[in-house]
Amino acid sequence: RDSNKQELKKRDDDRVPLNPSQMKRLQTNGKNVHATEMDWQSFRIQVLIILQKRYCQFVRSRGQWAMGFVIPAVLAILIGALLSSTPTTLLGPMNEAISPAYYNFFPTQVAGAVEVSTLAAVSAAFDGRASLEYVGQNYSALYDSINDVASVGVGASIVDGIAYTNATSFTVMYNASYPVNFVGAVQALSSSAVSSATNGLLRTNAQFSSLPNNRLAGQMNNAFFIALLTALIGAAFGAGLSIIISGERVTMVKHQQ
Repeated sequence: RDSNKQELKKRDDDRVPLNPSQMKRLQTNGKNVHATEMDWQSFRIQVLIILQKRYCQFVRSRGQWAMGFVIPAVLAILIGALLSSTPTTLLGPMNEAISPAYYNFFPTQVAGAVEVSTLAAVSAAFDGRASLEYVGQNYSALYDSINDVASVGVGASIVDGIAYTNATSFTVMYNASYPVNFVGAVQALSSSAVSSATNGLLRTNAQFSSLPNNRLAGQMNNAFFIALLTALIGAAFGAGLSIIISGERVTMVKHQQ
């Protein structure tokens, strides 16, 4: 113990050469606030003493410096970055308007009175971009074909089914895995009907936009991480104090605390 004291005293003298007046201030007992009334002058003196003690702790311990300043500063920067990226509104801006498209991932089943004319009319509506499969003469034949594939699991997958009567009368059944194709199919068939009725002088081009994005999830995520980082800052301060106290117990030397 004596050797530890001498070694620590020599190190302290080299690193923190305090004069007797400063040491006396550091060793001044805190004032009992319940014994006498605390005035501004006494409060100021006590604060200066605490600041001096904290300064000595920072100088004496690299761990105290890291836990009391470096880590809280880094965490504060991360908190600032999260705050700057946190959405300030519940809903985002309107999404950009786009034209509906038809994605030909799988064949499109078609039903109509006459196979050749039905396939020709539907193919023209999709500008020849859809792979068509004729399944029967009416809606019931289309429904039975789709129902057999869905129930029994036989046959190739499809993206949509179209029961076609004429340019102005048709029914579209769509695969829920590709919901945008429903809009694309109705747009293509409707535009074809208008073009047919006006001898190609007029075609329609509808556009749509999805609803604004909900930003509540992003706000909640950032709030959780900010709370976590704030807790880590408090833990860092506590860890810094524990470094000093545990070091005193290990070396059996009382620091000016």
